[in-house]
Amino acid sequence: MPHIQPLGAMFFVTFRLAGSIPKNKINDLKNEYSLRIEECKKIKSDHKKNLEIFNLRKNYLVALDYLLHKIEIGSHYIKQPKIIKIVETELKRFDNEYYDLICYAIMSNHVHILIDTQQQLNDQYSEDQLDINYVPLETIMKRIKGPTAVYANRELERSGQFWE
Repeated sequence: MPHIQPLGAMFFVTFRLAGSIPKNKINDLKNEYSLRIEECKKIKSDHKKNLEIFNLRKNYLVALDYLLHKIEIGSHYIKQPKIIKIVETELKRFDNEYYDLICYAIMSNHVHILIDTQQQLNDQYSEDQLDINYVPLETIMKRIKGPTAVYANRELERSGQFWE
């Protein structure tokens, strides 16, 4: 799915462990989504088409979340107290610097966060400075997921991809 990332926006992000959902389940979900999007693109009315695509995207995220919550196979490293602490520490690390951490939920195989990046849009930056200083969502997520993967793998005495 394309990500829309306006400057200073609030973002709800879900990230999950590598291998937390079997690839065939993800592929089935993506294929169904793609087929339904193609059907929506045929709708003549722009308003109706956009509304249908919006609802499809929402339903896709709900279906993905449902899979994450019900699945019992795959990695569930985050249910361990030491791993929970690592994730919490990294989520809070950039709170009040790049974002306001509104809330978060740490599940056994995935994490939900709600962050507000508005604080990066203070009045002291000109538009040119904002382009240089603004930390986009992609970078924020790398700064959260990178260290958590390293520290969690070390704690679990494992190596390899931690996050999907």
